[in-house]
Amino acid sequence: LAVPLGFWWYGVVLALAVLPLPATMVLVDILIFRQVEDALRGRTITATITMLTVGAALGPFVAGLLLQYAGPVPAVLTVSGVFLAAGAYALSKRVIRTARWPQPQDSGA
Repeated sequence: LAVPLGFWWYGVVLALAVLPLPATMVLVDILIFRQVEDALRGRTITATITMLTVGAALGPFVAGLLLQYAGPVPAVLTVSGVFLAAGAYALSKRVIRTARWPQPQDSGA
């Protein structure tokens, strides 16, 4: 978004940015929620949704401050850098790369 190529460019970049969100929610459901024991599942879901909600509110606030005080290009580059750092950190964790998928349960049919 730091490259001024017109409004279609922004639309394409933003569409590609939000495209993986549904798949990410499915991964969170399968890799986290379904592997927590039943007694703790409600608390785990509540804590996860709370963290996601705080992030969803805090992100635009910080981005708005960056836009106001740093300008559009530095703000976009900073936010992109934060996302890149978070992705690199996640990929550097062995536990994430080798996540154990739950085994399908036999329906007994």
